Amino acid sequence: NEWKLKKKASPGNLQGFEDILFFEGDGVANSSATMAVRISARKEGQLKMGMAIVDTDSQTLRTAELLEHEKLWNLESAIIQYGIKECFI
Repeated sequence: NEWKLKKKASPGNLQGFEDILFFEGDGVANSSATMAVRISARKEGQLKMGMAIVDTDSQTLRTAELLEHEKLWNLESAIIQYGIKECFI
């Protein structure tokens, strides 16, 4: 078996997967999720981050508290994964 790369993307560049993500109005494009974030400084380049995500379509509330890298990789991933339209910091 030989593997062939059909699509390629990264968290900051989703062009290769737009047809999947935005298929017939489903997915991230029509999300009504809003996020609130609180970031406090920690030692050694780490930050403590708390976040809450409210999605009025699915009527869900998600919360998390975690250690974050100074480049905010986890925050970026959450914004992309949940299709956040607004973020309060």
